[in-house]
Amino acid sequence: MTAIDGCKQIYAPRGQAGEYAPLATNPYRGCGHGCAYCLAPDTLVQMADGTTRPISAVRIGDELVGIAPRPQLRRAWNYTFTASRVLSRISTRTPALEFTLANGLSATCSADHRWLTERGWKLAGLLTTNNEVRVLGAAIETPIETETYQRGYLAGIIRGDGTLKRYDYSGRFQRAGRKVPQRTDVQHHFRLALKDAEALDRTAAYLSQHGIDTHHIKFAEAVGARSAMDAIRTHSAAAFEKITRLIEVRSERDWLRGWLAGIFDAEGGTSSGVLRIHNTDEAILSLTDRALATFGFRTIRDSASANGCSAVRILGGLSEIVRFFNLTAPAIRRKFPIVGNALRGSSKIVAVRPLGREIEMVDITTSTENFIANGMISHNCYVPRVLHMDRRDFDAGATLRPGYFDALIRDARRYEAAGIREQVMLSFTTDPYHPGDNTPTRRTLEILIAHGLGVCTLTKGGSRALRDLDLFRPDRDAFASTLTSLDEAFSRKWERAAAAPADRVSTLRKFHERGIFTWVSLEPTLDIESSLAIVRETHAFVDLFKIGRVNYLPMTRTTDWRGYTLRMIDLLNRLGARHYIKKDLQSYLPPGYPNPLRVPQHR
Repeated sequence: MTAIDGCKQIYAPRGQAGEYAPLATNPYRGCGHGCAYCLAPDTLVQMADGTTRPISAVRIGDELVGIAPRPQLRRAWNYTFTASRVLSRISTRTPALEFTLANGLSATCSADHRWLTERGWKLAGLLTTNNEVRVLGAAIETPIETETYQRGYLAGIIRGDGTLKRYDYSGRFQRAGRKVPQRTDVQHHFRLALKDAEALDRTAAYLSQHGIDTHHIKFAEAVGARSAMDAIRTHSAAAFEKITRLIEVRSERDWLRGWLAGIFDAEGGTSSGVLRIHNTDEAILSLTDRALATFGFRTIRDSASANGCSAVRILGGLSEIVRFFNLTAPAIRRKFPIVGNALRGSSKIVAVRPLGREIEMVDITTSTENFIANGMISHNCYVPRVLHMDRRDFDAGATLRPGYFDALIRDARRYEAAGIREQVMLSFTTDPYHPGDNTPTRRTLEILIAHGLGVCTLTKGGSRALRDLDLFRPDRDAFASTLTSLDEAFSRKWERAAAAPADRVSTLRKFHERGIFTWVSLEPTLDIESSLAIVRETHAFVDLFKIGRVNYLPMTRTTDWRGYTLRMIDLLNRLGARHYIKKDLQSYLPPGYPNPLRVPQHR
C-alpha cells in the first residue's frame, strides 16, 4: 500500500514504525508518558550567567548552558556551547549508580541517564572504564552572597571604575556670580557609570543594604560605536564616609572572592579564550593577583601599554574561566564567554558502581535536550528532535495539532476518492488515550470511518479506550495495546503515566469479546520472563503478537536476544498464537522461518 503524495495527516510511517502499520495519523503534539533520565538532587548545573546551581534548585524558565552540534560535523567531538532554557522538571525515586572520571568529576544518576562519550550519547548503565565522557571542566558550587562578599564586590567595582572624591572649594570663587570667596564649601561626590545594568543594579542594591541610597541618572547617550551609559551617584557626606569605610581592603577569602567579581565587572573582559583584568594602578593589580592565587588560579602579567595599563591574565583556558565565574559570580552576563566555544574536553572513566539502593532524583528537560551536570555533558529526552518539535511544546503534554481536523478531512477525502480502505493506526509518538484530554481521538476515528478507512489504535491507556468501543467494527478495525510486564510496580517504574497492566489486559479482553481483532506489542522488552508471561496470560484473547527488543537501555547489551527469540517463538507455536518478529530480532530466527510483515488485522 502506497500513501498518497501530499497527504501529511494520513501518512506512511517509516523505519520501525512502518512494521506496525502501512498508514498512520496522530492528532496530537507532545508527550503524555513522562519518561525520565534522572540525577541526584545535589548535581550541579551550569547556568547561563556563569554560576552553578544544584539541580534540585533549578526551575522552569531558568537559563543555562547546553550544547549544539555543528551543522557540518555532527559527531561526538563536534559540538559548541549554546544557550538553553529549562522547560520542565520532575522528581522521582529510582535505583542509583555512580561513576567517576580520571579528572575527579563524578555523578550519581539513574542507569537510563545518558552522557556524551567519545562514541556519542551513552546510557550510564552501559558506561565502562573504556569510555571517555565529554566535559567542560570541574564544577564548583557557587557560594552564597555574604555581607563580606558584598563588601569585597563593592571595593572591586568602585575602586576599579568608580569615582569617590571630596572637593574643597573653600576660599575660592567656585560658583558663578559670587563677589566674595566662600568661607567653606566642601562637596562629596560618588559616581559609578557603566553600560551594563546588571553590575550597576547590583552595586546600588548592595549599597542600599548598607543604608546608602543612590540616584540613577543617564550618564551618556549612545554615539556611533559607543554604548549608552547609566550611572548611580550620591553627594551625601554621610554616604561618602560610609562608602569609604565599606571599600577598605580586607583579607578574608569571601572578601577576596567578592573583590574578584567586582574588579572583573569593572575592568575585566574575555576575548579569544582569555580572561584579563586591566588597570593602571599597581596596587589594584597586585591585590587581584593575590586574590586569584588564594583560589588556586595561575596567572601571568601582561606587559604595560604606552599609557601604563597592564593586565592580570588567567591561565588554563575555558575550563579555568568557567571556574572563575562559578566561584566569583560576576554580575555582567555578557562577559561569560562560553556560547559559541567548541566543546573540547574529555576524561576517561575510572570507576562505575551501582549504589544498591533507590534515592530521590531530579530530571530537567531543556530547549537543547541537554545540559552540563557536574561539569559533564548530560542529555535528557530525545523525542522532540525526532518530531522536529520545540521542547516547550513537547513537554506541555499532549495537545491537539493546530488545524489537524481540517487537514485530516482533506486527506481522508483523497484516500476515499482513490478507493483506499486500509487501516490507519493511531499513533506512534503520542498515545491516542493519553491521560490528558484525549477526546480528539474519537473525532479522528469518526472522520476516518466516515471516509471508508479502517482504524487501529495502539495504546497504553487501558480502559480509557472503552469510551470508543462502539466505533470499532469487527470486519474492519483492530485494537492494540503495548505491554511490558504484568507486574504493576515494575510497570510504574518504566511507564509512570500509563494504565496499570491489569487494566490494559482487561481492556484487551473486552474488545476481543465484542468481536474486535486484538493484538499486543511486546516492545520494548524490558524483561524476558515478563514478556513470556504476558503471552501465556493473554494468548486466549489476543489475535496477534508483535515482538521486538529494547534499545538505548542497559539490557540492550546484557540480554541474550537470540535465546529470547528462540524461547518466544517456541512458546508462541506451542500455544498456536499468531505473531510477527520485528527486524531487530529477525537475525535470530531459524532459516526459512515464516514471518509475514502484514496479516489481516480484522475478523
